[in-house]
Amino acid sequence: THTTDIHIKFKMWIAKNHIVLFLLFVLQADGQKQISIPYIEALPNIPNSWKIIDFEAKAEGLYEWLYINKTSRGVTSFFNVTFESPWYNGTVVSLPSYIGQTQVCSVAPGESLAVSGTAYGASLLARKQLQHVHSWTRLHQNQMPNFSFVKIYASEDGVIWNNPPGKLPPQIPTFWYSLINHIFVLSTLKSNNLDPKHELLYKSVLSWVKADKALNGNYNHTGFDFSSMKAIDNGLWTESDAAGGVAWLALAALDAGIGTDSEKLSFKTLAENSLNFLQSQQNSPLYECVLPWGVLAGAKWNYKYGKTYNITKFLEWSLSDGKNNQYRKGWGMINAQWGGLDSTGLVGSITDGGGYAFIGNGIWAAAALAPVIRYEPQLARIIAKWLYNLVSSTRFFYGDQPEVTGKQSNPKDKWDYNNNIAYEGVRKCDYNRTYSKCVHGSQFGPFATGDWCESVDCDNITWNCHNAGPCYAGSNRVLYSGGALGALAAVFSTTNDSHILQLDTVVTDVFAEEENSVFGYFNPKSSDAWVEAKTHYCKNREYYNIIDYTTNMVLRHNVGCNTLVSVFVEANSVTLIRLQQI
Repeated sequence: THTTDIHIKFKMWIAKNHIVLFLLFVLQADGQKQISIPYIEALPNIPNSWKIIDFEAKAEGLYEWLYINKTSRGVTSFFNVTFESPWYNGTVVSLPSYIGQTQVCSVAPGESLAVSGTAYGASLLARKQLQHVHSWTRLHQNQMPNFSFVKIYASEDGVIWNNPPGKLPPQIPTFWYSLINHIFVLSTLKSNNLDPKHELLYKSVLSWVKADKALNGNYNHTGFDFSSMKAIDNGLWTESDAAGGVAWLALAALDAGIGTDSEKLSFKTLAENSLNFLQSQQNSPLYECVLPWGVLAGAKWNYKYGKTYNITKFLEWSLSDGKNNQYRKGWGMINAQWGGLDSTGLVGSITDGGGYAFIGNGIWAAAALAPVIRYEPQLARIIAKWLYNLVSSTRFFYGDQPEVTGKQSNPKDKWDYNNNIAYEGVRKCDYNRTYSKCVHGSQFGPFATGDWCESVDCDNITWNCHNAGPCYAGSNRVLYSGGALGALAAVFSTTNDSHILQLDTVVTDVFAEEENSVFGYFNPKSSDAWVEAKTHYCKNREYYNIIDYTTNMVLRHNVGCNTLVSVFVEANSVTLIRLQQI
């Protein structure tokens, strides 16, 4: 893309019914000399399967079904259980990882990926909607549970696990199962102001400071045992991208302003040790899902402290073809057609059965990488292009979408009768590991499925629950990852142009300062366009200034929160504007 010297202009276009529409002609993010990453660049500008469904409505339906309309479910999907822990005593909303896995949750709280991950998604959706004075959140926010119960996953020393400490099933002591739940739990508490003094964050980061010293800043291990203060190595793989999650944790503590002066220095050392480790790697350390949070931490560190970590390299590792991964070969970002449809931008295995993407990995990566645009605007277009593809392809995880009609494993799921719960995965075809082939051929896709059952129509198959005997009929529809849908819905909004999305680069960066809100507009088309922006940012102030993010010039003073703004976006480019609260 080219760089053009554009004079900044604005003018009032129309005033009607107290809603004012302004035209803003701003310098494109391409003026920052956008960086190209070949594998991401190879994604289609507009996928041949392009379609955006209302993920916000699906997320609303999911959280209303789980938390509010408790009498209309038919079959109970969750249980309220009483639980005591070092950080929380009381009632816990226990959610199953897979819908139908109800007996597990009637005994003890479900895994944090389901419980805290769903609370995380609901919190981010509410965070977006409260900023926009959204009627659904205003109507239901007082009926949502108090998400303080996510603290049950923290040990006394503040380390957060996938299962409540000391309870069955036993902990999975690998890095990613712990660190992704640190992000879920701490972000949920921050979004809802449930730990205003950041006590859990404080204890947690102190524990990781000690762990980093024990590891000597070397994360080439499978996990860490906090009881023995020694690394865990299973001899099969390492999860070296854990350093990215630790860096995110350290930055969260610094953003929160907690700790004594000496402790703050130790938090900075923790961030630098972990980011230095990532920088020193020759091949991608990506294992499951933590590395994108390292991209965010590195970008924020560069922005705030003037460092020069190679964020382009970190991003390229996060969304690659997986060929150069240190251990998990073939794990990365999908750029392929399945059943003749572009199934691009999804995240998972590129090699398992020809391709196997997972709903959670895409959502979690979107939540981590959208804020990078604000800190590294030269990566705005390439990140936006990937998000554009991801948002379109994510609809294949939902059973009511015509592209997966007849190509899914639980078509008549009796729990998810509104099709608001995502399938765990989408495959290239109905590949069955037992037979090592696509049962109905390689073009029978995209195929919505999961790890529990790999056949077409699994609705009448009984499965066994952990320590609980036979369950009801199982399901490949999941909360452990699909419950976070609100995070994806929070990141993007549609505009009056069906091909241009608005990206919120702050909503998932919960420890950032909200007054620095930056919105991006990606135009994938070959022609320039004007787009109406939905930047009604009314959470804390009634008025704000609109600023061109690339030049820091004020485009409009004292704009009311009911203002519509029309923004010019060049072809194949991103425009960034900043809202400054007054």
